[in-house]
Amino acid sequence: MVVPNVVLGLWRYYQKKSVNVRYALTLACSALPFTYAGARFATGLPSAPLRIAFAVFILTVAAYVFWKSVAPGGTQRAAAPWYWATLVGAVGGTLSGFFSVGGATVAVPAMSTFFGMMQAAAQSMGLALVAPGTFVGLATFALAGDVDWRTGIALGVGGVFAVRYGVDLAVKLPESRLKAHFELFLVCEAAGLLAHR
Repeated sequence: MVVPNVVLGLWRYYQKKSVNVRYALTLACSALPFTYAGARFATGLPSAPLRIAFAVFILTVAAYVFWKSVAPGGTQRAAAPWYWATLVGAVGGTLSGFFSVGGATVAVPAMSTFFGMMQAAAQSMGLALVAPGTFVGLATFALAGDVDWRTGIALGVGGVFAVRYGVDLAVKLPESRLKAHFELFLVCEAAGLLAHR
């Protein structure tokens, strides 16, 4: 499901002039080998502890994003040099391989906090980070026999028809509302994972 939706979503952000190509390439190239390593490691683990670990990780990121939005000085934008994005790519790639979508979840607040990007631009960087790694992750999980192709293709097709509307909405929403929606999404995603039996 993730492969076509990430690629199309990134393209739509690029069309909306929300993609910094230098950062996008830095994140994608540095994430790729770590995505493979994370996916290889994850294929040998039982699914229940992995799902719980991912839910805890998402709740931690949501709490951090919320804290940054309400903390004094939380709206200030730092400007780390672009090459530090390789570290975000390495961490995000590992999480993407390990959790499937963890890299985009951590890249968004990292790009906003440390590189001074607005929320929509940071979200596009999350997609850039995971875009090439989605192919690597899919191939790794497929070779391990962990891909339900029928369900994945159906989800991918449904997402392809809806992703443009999500990107269009993201670039139109005010910064504070977009961040609030991102936080709510993270909490709902974690709740769904924890509720799964």
